[in-house]
Amino acid sequence: MRRNPIEELFFPAHVSKRCGAAARSTGASCKRWAAVGSSRCKFHGGARGSGRPREHGRRSATYLQQKRVMKLLVKLMHEQHGQELHPKI
Repeated sequence: MRRNPIEELFFPAHVSKRCGAAARSTGASCKRWAAVGSSRCKFHGGARGSGRPREHGRRSATYLQQKRVMKLLVKLMHEQHGQELHPKI
């Protein structure tokens, strides 16, 4: 891949490198510049706190917190009421 001469001025090849992340579907590598001191760009984990935050889904902080609260509530209900909460059908 040829580099732009202006790009070469600001980001010499011996100083910076490209992100090494590869797409699962195509296998093509990411074309972004790696973060300083890392082999990945800011979108693929180059810096702490980088990348898209998980706002929804099964691994988001909100979901995990709600799951812990629900487990605690169910445990407390079982301790107070025994097995009468979930009769066998």
